Amino acid sequence: MKVSNESKININGITPVHNSQLNGNDMPIHVNGTSSDNKDNKDIIAIVGMAGCFPGTKSVDELWEMVTTSKNALHRFTDKELEQLDIPISLCSNSNYVPTCGLLADIDKFDANFFNISAQNVVNMDPQQRLLLEKSVQALDDTGIDP
Repeated sequence: MKVSNESKININGITPVHNSQLNGNDMPIHVNGTSSDNKDNKDIIAIVGMAGCFPGTKSVDELWEMVTTSKNALHRFTDKELEQLDIPISLCSNSNYVPTCGLLADIDKFDANFFNISAQNVVNMDPQQRLLLEKSVQALDDTGIDP
């Protein structure tokens, strides 16, 4: 199915915008409070806080530092680690197999008391839910909002 650049998107009450605006075509550039476009644009969004966790880093700032210094955060598994993970030898010897992955640090650390969640519920939670809760609080904190 071909999607026209003129088609509109409406997501849960958000003002409809053209696809061309979503992919950056013809969008004004704003620098230091000035605009390259003199139109009255009521659909401007400001990112005032962000958070994230990435392999090799614990914050957006650390990610930026890693990117700007050309550091690599991928972990290459040793033969011993692959053995401990029960990776089949046939897979390890395959020339297409790359024993590398991006690992997130401290995913086992979660302040259940802060979120008022019981230990049993934390054990049953998807780790992605825990990360979402933690990063949501960090993003609010980054904006200066007291969660």
